[in-house]
Amino acid sequence: MSCRLTCFICCFNILNTHADDVNLFDLSLQELMDIKVTVSSKYLEDKVDSSSIISTYTAREIALFGGRDLGEVLSRMPGFEEFGTLVNGRNIVTIRADKPSSNNNHVLFLLDGIPLNRDSYTGGIWTEATLLSVPLDIIEQLEVIRGPGSVLYGTNAYAGVVNIVTKSSDKLQSKVSFSKGNFGTSYVQASLSGDVNGWQLTSSLRLFESEGWPYETNDASGGNFQDNLASSSPGIITTVRKDNFSANIYWGKAKQETIRGNTNFQEAASTDNEKYMLDIGYKIDIYKDWLLTSHFSHVGGRTKHKVSGVSPGQLRQINYQSNDSRLEINVKKEFANNNKLIVGSTFDLFKGSNPPPIIIVPDWNYYLFGVYGQYDIITENTKYTIGAQYNKAEGGYDQVVPRLGIVHHLNEQIGIKLLYGQAFRAPYIVEREIDVAIANLSIKGNRDLDPELVTTWDLQIFYNKKGLSASAALFKNIQEDIIIREVVSPSELQFVNTGKLTIEGLEIESKYALNNWYLSGSFTFQRNEDSKGVKDTSLQPDRIFKIGLGYSDTHFSFGIFDTFMSAYQDNIVNNPSRQLVNPSSEPFHRLSANLSYHPKSFNGWVVEGYFDNLLNEDIHLPLIASEPPQFNTRPALAGQFFMLTVTKSF
Repeated sequence: MSCRLTCFICCFNILNTHADDVNLFDLSLQELMDIKVTVSSKYLEDKVDSSSIISTYTAREIALFGGRDLGEVLSRMPGFEEFGTLVNGRNIVTIRADKPSSNNNHVLFLLDGIPLNRDSYTGGIWTEATLLSVPLDIIEQLEVIRGPGSVLYGTNAYAGVVNIVTKSSDKLQSKVSFSKGNFGTSYVQASLSGDVNGWQLTSSLRLFESEGWPYETNDASGGNFQDNLASSSPGIITTVRKDNFSANIYWGKAKQETIRGNTNFQEAASTDNEKYMLDIGYKIDIYKDWLLTSHFSHVGGRTKHKVSGVSPGQLRQINYQSNDSRLEINVKKEFANNNKLIVGSTFDLFKGSNPPPIIIVPDWNYYLFGVYGQYDIITENTKYTIGAQYNKAEGGYDQVVPRLGIVHHLNEQIGIKLLYGQAFRAPYIVEREIDVAIANLSIKGNRDLDPELVTTWDLQIFYNKKGLSASAALFKNIQEDIIIREVVSPSELQFVNTGKLTIEGLEIESKYALNNWYLSGSFTFQRNEDSKGVKDTSLQPDRIFKIGLGYSDTHFSFGIFDTFMSAYQDNIVNNPSRQLVNPSSEPFHRLSANLSYHPKSFNGWVVEGYFDNLLNEDIHLPLIASEPPQFNTRPALAGQFFMLTVTKSF
């Protein structure tokens, strides 16, 4: 770790940095009200004018409320939740109470608008590196669409889309941070930025290690399992920009202790997930303000995953390698009447292998071709959106998804959105071709799977005025042909398309800034039912409150954030044979606090203290029916956590 950090810091002497130009704590909190986004239309536009239900979380809010990793920061946003039963580590995320899945591929992550987590093995099961290794310092803004995004982004933009927007060179401070916390936690961050002959460079590194929080759970035999859940997550993002050229380079790795075994015996295992990405983009003005944008990206994944063996204590390792390339070309035009058009095409080439010792799928090499278009008609008070994407996949199936939207401003502060859209999620190689026996369990694929399809309606009313923004949205989404691992016998699972799942709910969100004070809050309510009439099948809480209060001046800031969740649902609704061996899920508060002291007399030094789970809540999550062991819950969060950070800006 020390050698990598030394090489990184040496680069500070090469670049002309901008440390004196940037002071995050000098920014007005009211600037958090004036947010522009790109994820909804691939144009820069006001958030309230976008034809999506979008929430944002800025670098200012990250600095105010703190956090250890991207997953922790995202969990403060409305409708977004991590769901970690530790079978595969911290890999499952949900948006709008979507049903957690072993394959975890309904939320598409983008890095500056380019797909990051859509690996060709399952389309997203290995999300650990994305959630844990992305350096927080380089994030300018997080843009989260709650609802469909397939018209512009294709498969997996199903329950939602997360766009990680990186900072430009004039916004990223060159600095080094050192952190130390309980559970044997060590954390180093280093960032640099600068301009050299017109080339704008930003780079940010994180090195995180933890000996692990003490984990304890029961099993059906009456035994008690204990372990320290160690983890490490180094990561780096570097961007290069000049004129119409851009390049993003990302490498991240997340190694986590996991829990495997069966209902009567649990054992410690691990998942080692590595991901890298290279994206090269170029823009050309081709004719009378028609702008052509091209992106070539390559995303690679390397995962070593330990699973249960034939006998207890005999873990086996499965290796996965994915090498996925993507070419996207689109043209944009903004007309004299402010109407906007975008038309584009994508070609994805998915390749990968499952090297020895355990081969569960054959090597794969297949393509996915897409064509999309969107037209925005903009009048004085109203914006109309119409769009669609057509996809053709190797293997015979194709898919068309549409999008319609109306955004109407009743006056300067109040407006409404009425949105309709569909999204799809294509079946992946593991779902079509897997054939494996793990301990007393076998899993088989299905070559006849259809794509999953979701249809979503949204009605939102919003209010936006200097210092205050607020919105309330009603949503309903209907999922069809859901791909699940169905139990076909006591020891055999098979991937199949199943019936419908309907989720409907209410979302309220507000942000308020006054002088040095900042307040944000959200409330979500949902209910869901499958085609068999089973309620609460997604297992998600009915009600979630999230509220943050912060204060900032030129030398001091503090932020307090609380997430309150009603209880997760009992997984007996999906698994009647599950055994009650651990405490049931109960309502809980996850309370965190962040304090930062940064007077000018410190000459670029900042001291920060971060606290998580201040109430020392004991949180249990229900297990997914298709995953062993077959009992009710497992612990999901560490006890009280504290971390002290010292930062020096250059």
